[in-house]
Amino acid sequence: MNPLNALSPIVITPGEPAGIGPDIVCKLVASWDGHPLVIVACPKVMASRAAALNLPWQIPLYSDTKNVPVSLLPIDCPNAEPIPGVLNVDHASYVLATLEKATQGCLSGQFSALITGPVHKGILCDAGHAFTGHTEWLQTYSQTQTVLMTFLNPIIPCALLTTHLPLKEVVAHITHDRVCNAIHLLHTSMKRYYQLPAPKIGIAGINPHAGEGGHLGDEEQRVLIPAIRACQAQGIACSNPIPADTLFTPPVRREFDAILSIYHDQGLPVIKALAFGKTTQVSFGLPFLRVSVDHGTALSIAGSGKANHNSLALAVKAALALLDIKETIT
Repeated sequence: MNPLNALSPIVITPGEPAGIGPDIVCKLVASWDGHPLVIVACPKVMASRAAALNLPWQIPLYSDTKNVPVSLLPIDCPNAEPIPGVLNVDHASYVLATLEKATQGCLSGQFSALITGPVHKGILCDAGHAFTGHTEWLQTYSQTQTVLMTFLNPIIPCALLTTHLPLKEVVAHITHDRVCNAIHLLHTSMKRYYQLPAPKIGIAGINPHAGEGGHLGDEEQRVLIPAIRACQAQGIACSNPIPADTLFTPPVRREFDAILSIYHDQGLPVIKALAFGKTTQVSFGLPFLRVSVDHGTALSIAGSGKANHNSLALAVKAALALLDIKETIT
């Protein structure tokens, strides 16, 4: 793996071609004149969607010897003119091919960061791919031990200990090592990207009332508290388990620089209620920077021109900030 080069282009995968991914990419690049962006996509898919939106699409093919604001790294799609809003299992191989090509470029140092558009997990699974999410796929592909799905927003960064799991399987995945690794990674990431010498991390409890001293579940006593104490002994400023309904309240969350939530629907509903449209997802722990939009494929408005590209622009802005590239995005 080559060392990160922040001056290299940022690579973007639009995601599901029947969704709004192509729409928001077309809208973003229509007037882009900033840090180089490389779109990994099918030329016909992108040109077709741009035409449907009455947007220009005169994008040159990517060359590592030319420095232009926007270029296209072509990947052919079996269905070169997908119908907006209509899913097709033939799209699955194309979506994964774009993701693989972009990831290879990031691992080699060819690209400085990856920004992912929304994919449709259901259609990928219907096509025979065991795909639970970008985060898990990227973790497996890059052979990374610990990756934290983390949501950055103006109110409170929030990381997830577990991600896309059925609720009945969550507790089995809460182990001493997993908790320790997550706390360490969140600690080092906040130090690296936020320049905090000693970030304060609030840890959500697992059970209601954080287990009520073992009367409402003993996972806090058996797993969570021993792992937290091990991290505290190593100098990490992390809290004991705090009931989630207390931790996210304004007076308590202000005590912390970031929160570690235990499972997907413990942290995400709060973050989306507090900062929907102002949140970007970052996968801490990967050997390269990956940022994502905070919405899905929105099939019902694909190709209509109604899709808002603000989340994609925010993802680019976040990537530039995390790479410490000074650039203004309007």
